[in-house]
Amino acid sequence: MRFALKIGIIFLQLEVWGMRVKKIWTKELFICFCLAVILFVPVHTFAEEKREWRDEVIYSIMIDRFNNGESKNDKQLDVGNLEGYQGGDIRGIIKRLDYIKEMGFTTIMLSPLFESEKYDGLSVRNFQKVNEHFGTENDVKELVNEAHKKGMKVVFQFPYEENEQQLIDSMKWWIKEVDLDGSYVIHSEKKPRAFWDEVQKDLQKVKKDFHIMTKEDNEYYKKIVESFSKADMSVKPLYDVSGKEEEFATFLDNQETKRFARIAKENMYYPPSRLKLAITYLLTSPGIPNFYYGTEIALDGGDAPDNRRLMDFKSDEKFMQHITKLGELRQARPSLRRGTFELLYDKDGMSILKRKYKDEVTLVAINNTKETKKVSLPVSAIGEKQELRGLLEDEIIREENGKFYLVLKREESNVYKVSEETGVNWLFISLIVGVNVLFIAFLIAVKKKRSSV
Repeated sequence: MRFALKIGIIFLQLEVWGMRVKKIWTKELFICFCLAVILFVPVHTFAEEKREWRDEVIYSIMIDRFNNGESKNDKQLDVGNLEGYQGGDIRGIIKRLDYIKEMGFTTIMLSPLFESEKYDGLSVRNFQKVNEHFGTENDVKELVNEAHKKGMKVVFQFPYEENEQQLIDSMKWWIKEVDLDGSYVIHSEKKPRAFWDEVQKDLQKVKKDFHIMTKEDNEYYKKIVESFSKADMSVKPLYDVSGKEEEFATFLDNQETKRFARIAKENMYYPPSRLKLAITYLLTSPGIPNFYYGTEIALDGGDAPDNRRLMDFKSDEKFMQHITKLGELRQARPSLRRGTFELLYDKDGMSILKRKYKDEVTLVAINNTKETKKVSLPVSAIGEKQELRGLLEDEIIREENGKFYLVLKREESNVYKVSEETGVNWLFISLIVGVNVLFIAFLIAVKKKRSSV
């Protein structure tokens, strides 16, 4: 992009000269210059790969607690009682789709929306009817349609049903009715994964890329909470359970756990600072990140139902920017979603991790300590004639005496793009100098020609 801008500047300069000097051979000179640029400047092409489920970032919503978008369905509300209905509905989610997308999320996952005895949807009466507190089937169709227009997928949570055929038939029904993209089966562990694999194959006859999520990495959850809910903790135990399988759902908290913010507070730490580090790891490590609503505002909450408080859309701008930037990076850099995962450095809370996919390499540095840290990495860890470009915090790190030195302030993180060292752009400089020399020579020739007439 930067090189294209520079070439554009040259072209603009030449165009100005062309307006001043209307000679046919100056046009020929211009054409020769363009050909030189085309022939000698390398052009890189990148084939866009098919989007897979391991590329998704999920925003998980407890419907009743997210956003009230329609007052007509506010029936039997018991505001303030977390065991009762609070007014969130499908239309409220439709109104907040841009909010979710702008943070970098590619999929929304909804708590059970079926006709049920309670707000959480776990005691289902009818899988093919929408809970009247949440809206109508047309509302659901509109939600899925609007999400698809924005390039987002929609997943429904389905409580496990002993009558398995009824559960499968209900999934097929929703695929046909609203074009559902996937399902998450609550308590899927009651059946082996092989069973769900067969169910998925059956459902993919109805919709080709339909996906059943049954894997949630509880070991990952335990270790990420241990590693980042307090300072100076090694990331090695978390790293050891990361990356077992790219289609595991990874998470910091969910509707069944204490909020991460609460655990950090119990450990006597400021929750947003702890969350920023944990989210950096979550969005750059293998797996499908499953982000529970409210985590982006450090929503507090203990055990259920306290962890299901009403969403508050007033947020810390810097905290939101951190999440948004990470979401953008995850989508822009395939190596943060696919490929290898390597721990390069881990000491007393300071860690550096390496992701690689094909020729793309990305480093993730996390300073989970109470002081500024300076770490040196050997050239062998990065590569010869390479440089690191900071993507969360803008900086360029080049080799110094056979080492790369990374400096991070306390409780900060950065993501680095590994690329060929740029140094001085001699090609660009030579082009500029060459064009100017030719132009000056041309002016001298014109002046001599006029003086001889």
